[in-house]
Amino acid sequence: MEVILYIFVVIFFLLAIGFVYTLIKDFKEIVRGIVNSCKPQLFYPITWVLSPIWLIGKVVDFIFGLEIIDKSNDYESHRPEKYSSKKIYLWTL
Repeated sequence: MEVILYIFVVIFFLLAIGFVYTLIKDFKEIVRGIVNSCKPQLFYPITWVLSPIWLIGKVVDFIFGLEIIDKSNDYESHRPEKYSSKKIYLWTL
């Protein structure tokens, strides 16, 4: 029984190390994702409640210039590419 407990402790410890490593490595990306997902949107009432997080992120972005808030237009970012094919034809070489 003790062996199983030790295995669980080792697995938990390794997962905790991986979690801390991910937080340190991608901290700015994690904060950017959280702040941008809280942007208030008209038909999503949960974003109305979470909008103070987005406002704080916008103020911090404006004061310190950390580029936390996405500056791209939502319509432009979700529009498919006009020519999305990546094929290379023989006659173009």
